[in-house]
Amino acid sequence: MPAHISHSILTEDLLVNHLSLFSGKELHGDSERSSALVNGAQGPDIFYHNQRTMPSGLLIGSLLHRRGYGSVSAAMLEYLLLEECSPLSPEAIYLYGFISHGVMDRIMHPYINYFSGWINDDDNSRMYRDCHPFFERIIDTALAVSVPSSYGADDMMWSIRGNRPRHYSGNMFSAMFDRGETMHPGIHRMLSHGLRSVFSRLRNDGKLETRIQNAYADSRGFYRFCEEAKATPEASAPQASVPQTSVPETSGTEPGGTVSLSKRGSADAPAEGKHGWEDPGASRRWKALSHPDRLPDGPDYANLNRSTWYDPCDGEKPRREGLGELYARSLREAAGVLGPIISILQGADPPDHYPGVPDSVGDHGLRSSLSGETPCTMVHMDPLPLYKMLEPGEDLPGSPEDVETLFAPLRKRIR
Repeated sequence: MPAHISHSILTEDLLVNHLSLFSGKELHGDSERSSALVNGAQGPDIFYHNQRTMPSGLLIGSLLHRRGYGSVSAAMLEYLLLEECSPLSPEAIYLYGFISHGVMDRIMHPYINYFSGWINDDDNSRMYRDCHPFFERIIDTALAVSVPSSYGADDMMWSIRGNRPRHYSGNMFSAMFDRGETMHPGIHRMLSHGLRSVFSRLRNDGKLETRIQNAYADSRGFYRFCEEAKATPEASAPQASVPQTSVPETSGTEPGGTVSLSKRGSADAPAEGKHGWEDPGASRRWKALSHPDRLPDGPDYANLNRSTWYDPCDGEKPRREGLGELYARSLREAAGVLGPIISILQGADPPDHYPGVPDSVGDHGLRSSLSGETPCTMVHMDPLPLYKMLEPGEDLPGSPEDVETLFAPLRKRIR
């Protein structure tokens, strides 16, 4: 999946600049509203981060990535109508972000997987470990300096590195996500309603509400951890624990695509022990979680040169879109899905005017835009040399200004 910053950028750009639900000032002046936006924009990913507090919602993340995403979205819309929620309520804003997440995942996943690679039966593929989350953070950085926004892309670029504040209700992403120790109660009830309505194995789960709350709580720690992770050991506490790269074999996420906190430690409670910086694998995992403020200028991260690539699940149809075109497509498709839903909530259309939410959002997996009963099998890849950048001791060249220059041409392709 694209990482947390990309999903939040897309949702804000969509709601503020394209659907004009509110201004950037109105969004960032209301902490409840901005928190609902970034929480919803994470979609099912918060459940993948729930690897520290039990009972865990990890299975829920797998279910949502594999099937039923559109049906869960429809059930949450049903909740909004039953509760007569305003189209600008935190619950509604959360749903807009949740739906946008699914749209962006399907459009971006093939690109990310093709150019980052994954671990398969080939022993040589182990070099691609952690490349997926690292590439996601490169994409975060690229979009942060390229997408016109209501607060200024420059502020976003600096804030993801934690170097200076921006026009949010806090200095960094985690401050926006964090509304306190508990998830918004209305959002909590809506999400529970959606999950119970669609997944039979969750219908009678007496611990579902606790799993949802635990996913939110662990995600708070995970996002703080990502902001504290640095690409060099000198910039971090020497005894800080290292998060484990862990994706269950039965999950619907991309191999190597989720890096979550283990029970050993978190941003709240770092663990001391053998997983300090003397462990070569530790440095690699920390780098994979860092938003880079410097990058080699050789690889074409955003495919500005229009090189041919393929959906990993489909080697028949050559593609040449770059990151800019994929982002613009995500905006268009998400706006097409959300427009009718917002009209219903605004009272402009009757609830039965738009019965096709499951089909419009899509019930197939989030791995690809290719539809099917089961997640497609990935075969084709041509990874960028990201694995070289993750090698222990590798000092990436350049500066923050070089990174902004590197992605400057992308700004013209976002629209």
